[in-house]
Amino acid sequence: KLCDAVTVNQRRAHRTLTLYSYQYRLFFGALATFVCNTFFKARFTTK
Repeated sequence: KLCDAVTVNQRRAHRTLTLYSYQYRLFFGALATFVCNTFFKARFTTK
């Protein structure tokens, strides 16, 4: 019964993740791009 509850929770969490995954992907993609650009510029200017 505990396994069933865990499975249900995972399924519910997965459904929620798929709803928000697009927004998260956009957000984290923009964040990663910003961070990479910042580090690249900083490294480029120090040389």
